[in-house]
Amino acid sequence: MRHLESDQWSRGGSALHRCDARAKLAAVLTVLAFVGTARPWHWPQGVFYGSLALAALLAAQLSWAGFLRRLSVVLPVTATFALLTWLSTGDAGRAGALLSRSLVSVAFAIVLIATTPAHALLTGAERLGAPRMLVAVAQMVHRYLFVLIDQALRMRQAARSRGGFRWSAAAGAAAALLLSSEQRATRIHQAMLARGFTGTWPELSAAAGRWNVFDSALAGGTALTLLLARLLWRL
Repeated sequence: MRHLESDQWSRGGSALHRCDARAKLAAVLTVLAFVGTARPWHWPQGVFYGSLALAALLAAQLSWAGFLRRLSVVLPVTATFALLTWLSTGDAGRAGALLSRSLVSVAFAIVLIATTPAHALLTGAERLGAPRMLVAVAQMVHRYLFVLIDQALRMRQAARSRGGFRWSAAAGAAAALLLSSEQRATRIHQAMLARGFTGTWPELSAAAGRWNVFDSALAGGTALTLLLARLLWRL
């Protein structure tokens, strides 16, 4: 887990961290639904939803530097699509709406991931009705990514000890990484079956929390606030 700073964030002690994963997931999905259906999207919508994202960031007590660093990861992609939209349609307002809508959506997703451990988030998704097979695959992918990262780091260290990385050997290194990863995945699967794995993750059930009044306030308050804003001010 040392490879993900967001995993360290998710173990914070703010009130938002202590909320049930189902409540946070429901609140974020509600926000994304309202952001996606806001028509038309002008600067009042951007200011409103941006303010909500800022409030969530402050409530989560996250690092501003880390948040902006993660937000900047998606900026080149969204900026490219916004630029293409502007060049193809000549509508700067539409391009700006695409850019701001995407950044607001990503900001809420970052806050959700940064305040909820991965196993709790998957538990919340399953208890909200997500397909169990999809949850199991997501859990496996999340775990195995760290195996791949560790293997890649060891290969990089070995390359450095032999004189440094060479682009001529990049294809062979990638093939070796994929081959060793496939072999390790097979061994892991066999070990899981030998230990009685039946397709479910016991720790997901153990991570399930109890719904309380604060969770109801978060999920219900978010939906009510957005609904009133949509009805009264068309936000």
